[in-house]
Amino acid sequence: MVSNTLAYRDVGADLESPDRAYQIVAEMGLNPAEGRCEQILVQEEFRAGIVPGNPSVELIDHHVWVDRTSFRFTVSHDSYARLAYSYYPYLDVQLDGEPIDYFSTAEGFIGLTVPAGEHTIRISGRSSPLRKGLLVMVIVVFGCCAALIVRQKWFRSASVDTALQ
Repeated sequence: MVSNTLAYRDVGADLESPDRAYQIVAEMGLNPAEGRCEQILVQEEFRAGIVPGNPSVELIDHHVWVDRTSFRFTVSHDSYARLAYSYYPYLDVQLDGEPIDYFSTAEGFIGLTVPAGEHTIRISGRSSPLRKGLLVMVIVVFGCCAALIVRQKWFRSASVDTALQ
């Protein structure tokens, strides 16, 4: 979904509203036939902005693997894009093979700025520092447990050998 407008939206104001999703979709002014909307909503006021033009997008191809996704598309004008992938701070998002800054939209999807032309976006995940730390801790705990088991067996076999002599 592309647009030439990023608009600030205070998402905390109507969290309890049962039709919140419909309100957001209506406020965005979606035009699925052209792959565009009137505005992409963002949670941070400083991100709001407008680029000239009335962009539209055409998807060329889209591939999904277990650990990454890639899609190729053409966009008619410089624009803001809202991808149908959830925002996560530990993603590697690349535009034409180069890392690109991305942000969270008001609905929690990935948003980014895209220049006019044909492009390829690749998204892959990476482990957060917390997950990396937990992995190291699990490896250390398993290593300590294995060392204790080996030590117990060694002491048992050493005491049996001593008792037999």
